[in-house]
Amino acid sequence: MGAVLGMWRARFRSLLPLMLAHLIFNGVVCVPRLREWYQVAEIPGPIADSLAEHAKKVRSNPKCRQIESLARQPAQEAVPAIIDYFADPDEDVCTYAMAVVGGCFHHEVEPYLKKPLSSRDKNTVGTALSLNGIRHYSGYKQEV
Repeated sequence: MGAVLGMWRARFRSLLPLMLAHLIFNGVVCVPRLREWYQVAEIPGPIADSLAEHAKKVRSNPKCRQIESLARQPAQEAVPAIIDYFADPDEDVCTYAMAVVGGCFHHEVEPYLKKPLSSRDKNTVGTALSLNGIRHYSGYKQEV
């Protein structure tokens, strides 16, 4: 296709035919998938119900309420306390702690991640790595 478009460019000395060919090619590729995308868009009813049920369950968890109250405090107090919940055996609590730290303190969290990355608990290390992201991993090679 690149060779054909290159010859068109040389023949017509304009980008307009190339843009038109690109538009047609995208249409040929995308139009058959429109029905599939529409069907995916119809699914959210059961998914939304499941998410609402999960959110209700998390809100009723006392540890999650403690995490929520910690989120209102300054980062230097809240982040270390919330990071302690990364090792919680309840997956909902661990996930909620990660979501709160990542959502409320994403700019301030990096200095506090050395301790969880040095932990012997796999969940704590995994959560800290997920929160920190691959782009910052190189600064923590020794801990990991």
